[in-house]
Amino acid sequence: MVFKQCEDEDDVLKMGLVYFAEGALIGAKSNVSVNLEYLDLVKDMDRFNTYSWGAISFEQLQDNLCFAAIRGGR
Repeated sequence: MVFKQCEDEDDVLKMGLVYFAEGALIGAKSNVSVNLEYLDLVKDMDRFNTYSWGAISFEQLQDNLCFAAIRGGR
């Protein structure tokens, strides 16, 4: 894992935040690459912390529910 290769604690924290945002808040699939916008955001912690994560998470939830409805819930 890339965290073990990084020696800068701030970079480890930032990568962890992006990992949390992608995995927990947005629910991205593990085989999908990281959204580069989030890597850019995490460079500026003020921007990252004030980003509308709730709106992005809600949008992803809506997309997933629509997809499930089209597939018949399978």
